Amino acid sequence: MSFLQSIAVSLVRPTAVLLALFLSLQLFMGLQAKPSNAAQKLAKQAQSAWDNSLDGTEQALSLLDKAILLAPDEASFYRTKAAWLQDLNRRSEALIAIRKAVALSPNDGYAQMILSELLLEQGSLQESYQVASRANQLLKVEPASYLLKAKVAERLGLLKDAEATMSDGLNRYPTWIDLLLTRADLRYKLKEYKGVLQDTEKILKIVSVSHYNSRRKAIMLRIDSFKALGDKAAVKREYLWSLEADLNYRQVISDACLFFAKEGDSRSLAKAKKALSEFDLYYNK
Repeated sequence: MSFLQSIAVSLVRPTAVLLALFLSLQLFMGLQAKPSNAAQKLAKQAQSAWDNSLDGTEQALSLLDKAILLAPDEASFYRTKAAWLQDLNRRSEALIAIRKAVALSPNDGYAQMILSELLLEQGSLQESYQVASRANQLLKVEPASYLLKAKVAERLGLLKDAEATMSDGLNRYPTWIDLLLTRADLRYKLKEYKGVLQDTEKILKIVSVSHYNSRRKAIMLRIDSFKALGDKAAVKREYLWSLEADLNYRQVISDACLFFAKEGDSRSLAKAKKALSEFDLYYNK
């Protein structure tokens, strides 16, 4: 599944679902704004087939191709086709369609995002980054555009650029979890441990217990950062907080056991072992 139509892992992701809905809605509203014609009707039928039928993908593509034959200069048709083909893992066909969409509508940031992702998947990193940067310029209001640009930058080894992109996004959306978590992860890789602690503290204040992956990642980044800083007292505090908060993250509990055993902290080790035993008993019923 594509970055735009999966979105976090993620690291990171109601944004992708919103994007997928946006693309469908934009196609529909765009058609509504134009005089009715055969191409528009075919495109609506194609969208309906795609949305409402488990086995209607080929029918949807066939209808959309017919619409394209009648309106070969309608960029939204090609973008929609590319998004569908990408979702079907038909990457080479998707790339042809999205290049056509971008050529017809170069200021369509969502089309640029799809193109960047497809280029990333085929290993064309430099071009992918250029396109992602363009998409981000066009879509400053879209958090996913920052995430995609940072993702490509990281693949290129441009960690500082990726971090700067996250900071740019956070200036606009200071509490957006995916942006915070991605920047924290980048800062850890850059050995900016104090920055990691700042970001993860914000995350843990914002997210609820139901945000399992975000909380787990934030906690582990905090613990690893304190370890890297050599602050054993803080590591102990984080582990004990995890146990007392009943977070039920087995990896954290297991790591706590190893840490307390190594430190010779028998009292804390007993707490960690008890938590681990209770966890295994509960989840292995």
